[in-house]
Amino acid sequence: METPFIFGDIAKNQQFIGYKDETEALVSSFVSSKNVVVTAARKSGKTSLLEKAISKAQKTCPELRICRISLANVRDEHLFFTLLAQQTIKALCSTWEEAASIVREYFSGMDVRMSMDTGRLSDMKLSFDRRDTSSLHEIFWRMPESLAGQKKVKMTVIIDDFNNILNFKVCDDIFEEMFSAWTEKGMVAYCLAGSHRALMLERFEAKAAADAGFGNIISLGQINEGNLIEFIKAEFARTSKYIDDDAGKMIIRLAGSHPYYIQQLSQISWLRTYVVCTIDIVNEAYEALLNQMDMVFGALTDTLTDQQLCYVKAIVSGERIVSTADVLHRYGISSATSASRSKTALLQRDIIDIHDGYPVIQDPIYSAWIKKRHFLI
Repeated sequence: METPFIFGDIAKNQQFIGYKDETEALVSSFVSSKNVVVTAARKSGKTSLLEKAISKAQKTCPELRICRISLANVRDEHLFFTLLAQQTIKALCSTWEEAASIVREYFSGMDVRMSMDTGRLSDMKLSFDRRDTSSLHEIFWRMPESLAGQKKVKMTVIIDDFNNILNFKVCDDIFEEMFSAWTEKGMVAYCLAGSHRALMLERFEAKAAADAGFGNIISLGQINEGNLIEFIKAEFARTSKYIDDDAGKMIIRLAGSHPYYIQQLSQISWLRTYVVCTIDIVNEAYEALLNQMDMVFGALTDTLTDQQLCYVKAIVSGERIVSTADVLHRYGISSATSASRSKTALLQRDIIDIHDGYPVIQDPIYSAWIKKRHFLI
């Protein structure tokens, strides 16, 4: 029998839980050409939300073009600008000849190559000389708006994993250029989606971001517990198994209300259930999940410095303010400066987040694992 729960893949149809208001806000932004920022913890359903919003927006506005870019493995501006140009052309062109004409028009004088191994435009690739992408930024920034205006169509450029721009050596310059170029927009809107919530919010709550039209920020929070319990019970019932509200609430609590882990813990519980899933089965499934993550979380923990580990221990022990003399001494943190450096490094690596002004471990299962299995608290 096929398992009813999905994790590690895009959730569709009945598997897509919650985020109704956020979906409608995104659809409205796409259709009305309004810039929007989406921030969320990793694996919290951001990609599924974007897919749902894109589908609804294109049904509402069939002439809307979507340019989708992922910066998941992008570490410098050269590849970023290459993808921006490449995906924009794919979104607005229908033939190889049309795409080639645009490349000649917009990038004349540049060392640019265009390839398409399969003969399908969707597989078209551009490559630029690094000297061009480092010195001719303006052409790349302006191209989507110019080309959409030329085609007389609306377009939304969705840049997923946008947080990776924060790692660029020229990060500050990129943001300054980007806000300047996107202030005067008409046919094109941008949806910038990523994790590193605290760092993303810091950038997009600035005046320059608001002036460039990025006043709409959607930060994904927890899904309504009632909706989650209803979903879990329905998926068990669909496969002739049963789970009561208490066991369902236990799954949600142990998973930290995190959509990815709710699906994963539900699946492990479902696999261990013959007819009725009980709290004891959920607890057994939870321990099995922690065991499954031993290698992954152990490898992650090995990459942390001693001072970062001390900072993490303070957080999982319930400390909210780590900079006081008493907390620094209790957890072996050498100084307030060291605590600040550890906090910055852990934020940049997406290991911690800031909720209500205080640091928390972003991944609820990692938080439980390192507390129980590493620190033995």
